Amino acid sequence: MENNTDNRSFFATVLLRIAYIVGILLAILILSIGISKYVPTFFSYISNSFSSISDIWKPREGLVISSSSDSIKSGESIRLIWSDEVDSTGASIAFTCADDLTVMYVGANGSKFPIECGKEFKLGADVHSASFVLTVETTNGFADAEFSIVETYSDQTSKRGSKTITVTSSVATAPVVSTTTTPTLVEEKLVVKPIVAKPSKPATQYVAPVYTPVYYGPADLAVISVKPGYVNSFGQFVQSTTVRSSQVSAVQITVGNSGGTPTGYWKLSATLPSGNGEFNSLPLAPLGPGASGVFTLQMGQIAQTGNYSIVVRADSNNVVSEFNEKNNDSHAMINVTGGSSAMTGKADLSVRIASIDVLSNDRAEVKFEIKNTGGKSANNWGFQANLPTDDNDNYKSESTYDLAPGATTVFTLKFNNVKDGDDIEIEVDPTDKIDESNESNNSDSEEVR
Repeated sequence: MENNTDNRSFFATVLLRIAYIVGILLAILILSIGISKYVPTFFSYISNSFSSISDIWKPREGLVISSSSDSIKSGESIRLIWSDEVDSTGASIAFTCADDLTVMYVGANGSKFPIECGKEFKLGADVHSASFVLTVETTNGFADAEFSIVETYSDQTSKRGSKTITVTSSVATAPVVSTTTTPTLVEEKLVVKPIVAKPSKPATQYVAPVYTPVYYGPADLAVISVKPGYVNSFGQFVQSTTVRSSQVSAVQITVGNSGGTPTGYWKLSATLPSGNGEFNSLPLAPLGPGASGVFTLQMGQIAQTGNYSIVVRADSNNVVSEFNEKNNDSHAMINVTGGSSAMTGKADLSVRIASIDVLSNDRAEVKFEIKNTGGKSANNWGFQANLPTDDNDNYKSESTYDLAPGATTVFTLKFNNVKDGDDIEIEVDPTDKIDESNESNNSDSEEVR
């Protein structure tokens, strides 16, 4: 009897354990079905929520951008204008990289500096326009400048817009030169000289690589050389520092642009020992980065024997925005022989200011020439300069000089603490050591601008 009772108890325990295991398996099955049905929906909801939140920060399309022109020439400026909403907290601009394309931002004071392609360039709050100078380095080429602007607002939203500007470049046309003055332009050519690497020693089968120079920053006009000479019977210029009075004297001037931006139209001036002594060109064609122009001015015959100065200035009307203004002028001397010695009587010293350059905010340079147009030598003379400085300095030359009849000499004087708007005055022989036929031409003055 007891054995039957034990058997029933054993089987009951086994059945309970089986039921327990089956229950656990059913629970796992039901839980798996629920997870597969509802968890993806849950994660999708979370993902959509984050996506909605990110959309708040993502710029919306719709910022309308206008421009002063959709197509410009290389070196010209472009102005981009977008919305003027009062709650704007700032804007940023970027442009897509393109071959040979350079973009320079123009600041409020006219200053220019390059910005890098493919990178965000931030502008200040309440800025709704910006100006840029676009340059294409390739001659007869073009590039599309693709700008993208994002404007942010006080509610932490933003708008984005885009604008494409086409930039074209072309070969500079031949300059037009004034023929209203006695000197005339008889030859002109534009030259671009690559830098060529040369071996220090001869080498077998050596091929010298040619490097293309890279120019940066604003334009920079410079007088590279001033070569006096004469024009021969074949109409060719011959360089020479000494010419006969019977020859047709001339000067060859080379002006280049060592900056990274085309110059725009500019003018050339020269003080010459012939005609009325002054040459001023009409506007000359722009010079691209690395380009140079060679100009030959025919001065004609110089009748009187003597040593004469030739003073040249590029951008004489001061319209080109340049990186460096102090290389805009240069001079040379030409000696005339075989002419008349018509100069008679006493010595006659005269002074003329050729140029004034403000090199920085407080430093300037004046270039002036002193000439003896009399019939006798002027010996042991000096000069003084009344300078427009904070202390109204007076400079007196430490040395004394001699000038033969017909001779000319050129001086350059640099000084600090310059004041714009005041005059600089140069006086030769201020102590009246030289007995002269004319004392009224011993001083010259000009305003510093």
